[in-house]
This record gives sequence, structure tokens and C-alpha cells, in this order.
Amino acid sequence: MKNIETAALVYKQLTDGKKPEDFSHEALIIKHMLTVGPITPMDAIKKFDCTRLSARIYDLENSHHITVAREKVTKGKKTYMRYWLEEDDNA
Repeated sequence: MKNIETAALVYKQLTDGKKPEDFSHEALIIKHMLTVGPITPMDAIKKFDCTRLSARIYDLENSHHITVAREKVTKGKKTYMRYWLEEDDNA
């Protein structure tokens, strides 16, 4: 199955029958990557109080088999990671 489709399916499974305020960090991260695009640790903290973005990304990749691309970003003396859903292969 294509990566974007897999992510959308996992999001549906994680949110089915739940109120938005009960969504897991994994679900919120998937939604952000599907609708907004790349996410950084600061985005995750500000938007949904998730202080362990890298751990949630690990869970998405290993438990749900979603491929997440990553990039190390350096601005001045600060370094952080940026994550986004890997693009689907051309069919």
C-alpha cells in the first residue's frame, strides 16, 4: 500500500469513534503531516503538548509501518529535526 494511503488509514483507525480531544499524539502528528506538511519538535510542543516527537515518529514507523523522512536543520547554534511523510512511489 502507498505510504500516504497507509498514513490516512492509520489516522482513521487511531481516531475512529473518538472525540478530537481524545486523539493520541500519533494521530495528531499524522494529521499534521497529511494536512500541513513537515513537523518539528517545537510544532509538536506548541500544537499538542508532545515533548517526545522523535519517539512518536519511531512508533509510527515501527508499529504502523509509515515511512517518515527526516532532515537535520541547523540555524545558528541550534539544531533540530524536521519530519514529513515520505512521498508515494509513482505507480
